[in-house]
Amino acid sequence: TPGRRLYEDHRRRENEKRAKQNEEPMRNVVPIASVAGTYAKLYDDAVHRREVLDKKQREKEIAEERQIFEEANPHAARPVDMAQLRRLHEDYDQKLNKQAEMRNRREENERKQLEELHQEF
Repeated sequence: TPGRRLYEDHRRRENEKRAKQNEEPMRNVVPIASVAGTYAKLYDDAVHRREVLDKKQREKEIAEERQIFEEANPHAARPVDMAQLRRLHEDYDQKLNKQAEMRNRREENERKQLEELHQEF
């Protein structure tokens, strides 16, 4: 009968439609092995980035320590200028000699003043 045929055609189309809907989500699903591989690659990339970052941080810390050391001791990085060193020693010796002369003059003046006071009495 024609009614039965129409009913079966409709039922067949509905079954095909449901089967197609059930298959579509499976097409979008990525196999588990490729997902695990993707996560493993992401993990390896993260480990590599962390190693590079740690290396750069260590290099930066070493450079900062070197800079602090050079600022604290500016002559450590440069060669010693012996001529300048001799000039500094000579200047220091002259300063000591001047101080000794001033002290001797002061003591001589005090001694003269004491002698004058003793002569007056």
